Amino acid sequence: FNGFPVFVQRGGQRFVYKGSSEWWYANGNFGAETGVLRTKDLNSTGLSWYYGTGGGWVNNDSSIQLVSLSSPLSHCLECKQVTINSSGKAKENVPEFLGKFDRVEGVYMDGRPVYMNMDGKFFHKDGKATYGVRSKFTGDGVSVQSASGPICVLFGKASQSERFGHGWRFWTGDGWVMIY
Repeated sequence: FNGFPVFVQRGGQRFVYKGSSEWWYANGNFGAETGVLRTKDLNSTGLSWYYGTGGGWVNNDSSIQLVSLSSPLSHCLECKQVTINSSGKAKENVPEFLGKFDRVEGVYMDGRPVYMNMDGKFFHKDGKATYGVRSKFTGDGVSVQSASGPICVLFGKASQSERFGHGWRFWTGDGWVMIY
């Protein structure tokens, strides 16, 4: 496309491509010169990347980067099992959304593996900027949610978000409760 390679997200509907100008875009609307992310250099990191906010482009996230599957940063994508625990309110209120989650082979959401626990709850990246545990694979009705959605849910960044202002949390039916 425009004389450059196009990258397609595994298990997602996003593309990375060079627009007609100097910008590379990550977008679900292939070919559009708008999108979720943009940069002038795919090998750059941090503030060289911009994310769309609906009203413009912002470059205040120093952790953004394009990471290949061969990078040590992406090895967690090979995890066969993840565990989500709580010893507090989440354990009391939403225990079926916690525990050991086994990888569902060959199923991905937004480029990350999908996991399922013994109660049939799904854990995966949610299409936005967080991970969540849901009753349905479709992504509707998150009951436990991370603060952000880094490459790997095991990274500390999943537990904190300056942008959203919260850590891990769970839904009670009446509102969100912070886990930590």
